[in-house]
Amino acid sequence: MAEIAKRYASQPDLPLEDATPEDEEKVDQLLALVLQRQGLSAIPSGFRRHHYMRGKMWTYLRARKGHLEKAADRAIECIEYIDYAYEKACEFETVAPEEYKDMWDEMTPAGFFGKDKRGCSVFYSLQGITDAGGCVRETAMPGSNNPYEHFERQDWYGAFFFWDTMFAESLLVNKFLMGRLVVSDFSMLTLARALRGRGIMAYQKSIWPGGEHPMPEGFKTVFLRNTPWIVVSMWGFVKRMVPKHTLEKFHIFKSGDPAFLEALLEHVEADQVSQSVSQSVNFSLLMVVLIIVRKDTNPLIHESHLTDPDPDHIRWDEQDAVALRPGR
Repeated sequence: MAEIAKRYASQPDLPLEDATPEDEEKVDQLLALVLQRQGLSAIPSGFRRHHYMRGKMWTYLRARKGHLEKAADRAIECIEYIDYAYEKACEFETVAPEEYKDMWDEMTPAGFFGKDKRGCSVFYSLQGITDAGGCVRETAMPGSNNPYEHFERQDWYGAFFFWDTMFAESLLVNKFLMGRLVVSDFSMLTLARALRGRGIMAYQKSIWPGGEHPMPEGFKTVFLRNTPWIVVSMWGFVKRMVPKHTLEKFHIFKSGDPAFLEALLEHVEADQVSQSVSQSVNFSLLMVVLIIVRKDTNPLIHESHLTDPDPDHIRWDEQDAVALRPGR
């Protein structure tokens, strides 16, 4: 996190993706308005500097559909909150038990694979076998009144890494990238796992400023793949938790729908898609090598996991994790 803070203090402004000349002018107006409201004559230095960059102002503006006053309100809310988020992410590094980190790595498989046509890495998650609710239960900190305490730390750590990698890729293409493509596979989702995780979104909404994630526009497009009836039936609940402008980015594909691959290839060149994704629309996405968000564990999922008699206990092979883990 200290390295991220250093980069945040020195990152250059970049050309804005998908911005018209009118948008560019509004971004400058928004920055001036935010500084005025905060009684600042210039952009702050240090860690906070990043959150006043034109690219970040563009995210706040987009999150409020171009409305300057509302975007200024949102920008100030997010900027004031970000110190708390950074503190929690740092606690993940310094306070969180290693066995808790290992459990989250094992039971919430997700990471980057390939890049889209814009040069931004694609984020894949295996939501079907993710057991975030079970992890919350098992990693509740002893003596804490908040069962989500560890979850909140690892969630902020992941959020900073998610954005930091996108900033690095923005530098490579000389453009402030506005969100990344996300592919979530729901194969083998069970009702028990879905119900265990139902409280997480409500908790996040309760602690985020204004009930929305304070790092807006992280998603450009979201594909929900191999969605069973559970997802469809719970979608009404999910929609109440997600801002309308974010919901518009979601696209749902039922199990075996060939339209998924067609949609994916509109955003990603074929050589940037794993063969296990392109050759089948079934659960073979598990064969993708995922770079786990924490960066220090890169497990490989084996086909043998597909035959586990109890999907709730699918786990990584320890020899694979050791072979691919550079150490903490």
